[in-house]
Amino acid sequence: MTLLLWLAVGIITGILAKRVIPTLDKRNWIFAALIATVGAFTGGFFGEISGAGQNYAIETIVAIVGAVTVLFFFRMYMSETKTDTAK
Repeated sequence: MTLLLWLAVGIITGILAKRVIPTLDKRNWIFAALIATVGAFTGGFFGEISGAGQNYAIETIVAIVGAVTVLFFFRMYMSETKTDTAK
């Protein structure tokens, strides 16, 4: 059940991020959902390790934070890569 929760959180967060930040990347929403899903799994995994897995609400929040964090750093990396190639 936990893995399905992380998957759902990642997909929903990726779709919402693509809507809110349309310049996230030039790819489609599926790519953003995959990146967010990786973040949700990462956040959820660290939530399990820290003991937050006992409460679904806290685990969901941790997975959302993980997804948003990975999307944020991916966007920073992509913008930095574009700047480096322009020099």
